[in-house]
Amino acid sequence: MDPLFLVGYAGAVLIGVIIGLLGGGGAILAVPILVYVFGVPTDLATAYSLFVVGVTALLASLRYLPRKQVDYRAAFYFLVPSMLLVYLTRTYVVPAIPSGIAVAGLVLPKRQLLMTAFSLLMVAAGISLLRNLRPAAALAVPAVTARVRNVSVMVWGSLVGFLAGLLGAGGGFMIVPVLVLFMKLPMKTAIGTSLAVIAGQSLSGFAGDLLHRQEIDWPFLARFTALSLGGMWAGTYLANRVSAAGARKAFGIFTVAMGMAILAAEWLL
Repeated sequence: MDPLFLVGYAGAVLIGVIIGLLGGGGAILAVPILVYVFGVPTDLATAYSLFVVGVTALLASLRYLPRKQVDYRAAFYFLVPSMLLVYLTRTYVVPAIPSGIAVAGLVLPKRQLLMTAFSLLMVAAGISLLRNLRPAAALAVPAVTARVRNVSVMVWGSLVGFLAGLLGAGGGFMIVPVLVLFMKLPMKTAIGTSLAVIAGQSLSGFAGDLLHRQEIDWPFLARFTALSLGGMWAGTYLANRVSAAGARKAFGIFTVAMGMAILAAEWLL
């Protein structure tokens, strides 16, 4: 086996560890690992990422159900538009993107454009993780009616679903703050609900890929997912033994650095 592949499989474990430890965020590593380590084409890598993230988040969310830390009402308002947008994006938008796209007089390859967008998303995710998220009561959020609150969550769900479908990332770094701020959920409940949302939208997006993709390497995808699941259980074990704030800070710094490295690789190398 190529030694580089061992690094990639170790990355699959790390994805699961981060999801289990932080309730999300590890998905942001899946596409770069698949593209740069395993040489998977960008479109296919985003499809693989959706499957890995969806299955891992689904099983991770099960630990929150017995503790009643999944809010079904909030999940409904977030998940319905999110699942719809991610499915439509994977089924119609991604296949329609041409191989070369003209931007400011330059013709950019599809891979370069998508990976650039993904690197910017990684930087945004890292910065979000580095910010100290205070309890909802300490944040200046105007009081709104239940209808306005629900509509706001559905709008965010649509945006997250579109980004997940386009880039193959679960969007947990966006989901948790929205659930805390608008739905006033406790942090643990927001994390459990976020995992349920990520699972539903990711698997919905992957279902869209199954309609028009024939080249999925199921044995490879099964290995990668199994390693991620193993990492998730390890992350769950570590969650009660390490500082969540310290883990978020370390991963935030790592994510920003990775995003900048991808941006440099696509434009300078």
